[in-house]
Amino acid sequence: MSSLSNVDEADVDVTNFDEVLEVTLTWLLEAQDALSAQDSVSDDVAVVKEQFQKHEVQCSTVEEICNAYNSRTMNQIRGTLRYH
Repeated sequence: MSSLSNVDEADVDVTNFDEVLEVTLTWLLEAQDALSAQDSVSDDVAVVKEQFQKHEVQCSTVEEICNAYNSRTMNQIRGTLRYH
């Protein structure tokens, strides 16, 4: 099997970038909608605990996304970009 030429490699990189960009923009819009819909911080401690747990899940999701980008695995990025 022959190796890809520089032009072919650049085409693959651009295609991958476009895919990642599209998936990322979609995720950002979903995240923005979800964050906009959140209630303000409650005065009730039990409710605040629940709100904090949701926040931890969101932080975990962002960390998973960063790890997926670092590994440059498009399938992993697609699977991770589901806003919880």
